[in-house]
Amino acid sequence: MNLIGHLACAERLPPDAGLGAILPDLLSLYDRGVRPLKLLAAGGGGVEAASVRDGLRFHFHVDSHFHRSPLFRDGSRALRERLVAASDTPGLKRFAVAHVLTELFLDHLLIVQDPARLAAFYGALESHTDGQLEALVAGHPGLDWDGFSAFLGRLVALRFADEYLERAALLDRTDRILARLRQRRLEHREREALLAALAEHAAQAQQQLGPFVNGMRTWDPRAAAETRPAPDTRPADRAAGTGVDSGGRAGLE
Repeated sequence: MNLIGHLACAERLPPDAGLGAILPDLLSLYDRGVRPLKLLAAGGGGVEAASVRDGLRFHFHVDSHFHRSPLFRDGSRALRERLVAASDTPGLKRFAVAHVLTELFLDHLLIVQDPARLAAFYGALESHTDGQLEALVAGHPGLDWDGFSAFLGRLVALRFADEYLERAALLDRTDRILARLRQRRLEHREREALLAALAEHAAQAQQQLGPFVNGMRTWDPRAAAETRPAPDTRPADRAAGTGVDSGGRAGLE
């Protein structure tokens, strides 16, 4: 799942665990060279960062279920099939587009369902100053805490996730991600086909989304503490939430 999806699944966890649940995606937005599993394996931050580490474990738990679920498979298949039918122009990995857009669309549906989730997202980002997150990530080799902290502040100042409210804007975000993946932009006919597919798939996605999110909320961090997380199974488009064309350090659109 993407940022809002992970946070929605974590709504019953403590706030710092919610921040941990979106941390892998935030790190990939900032610097795709950072490996969140290494943070978890290192056990940094001690007791102070325990709640954020719980959120990290939860992130990988959710993704391992999500990418095997009908919620993901049905959505990505519907988008890919419509995209293939719309154009055979080379230079585009159709599955990557379908993967990214499925996750962005679910964020859109979750925000439309409950607009307060936008405020919760920005609140989670603002909470990074309480010390837990810094205790966890400050010692990661090659990760500049001051730079990452400033980056999170920019996400809030620029209202990064507001774009998820409009379906057409999801395609603009997808185009920016495709540029990072060295893929061509979507053609007009492909955009029209994808918008039609989203409209047709919305009811089914809504029906599947609630049970999936509720099922993830049964996760017990105490039972999971002894479980080794599965690696993140997403392909190269793992930074689905990004609006950053040249890396988080370079700025945001």
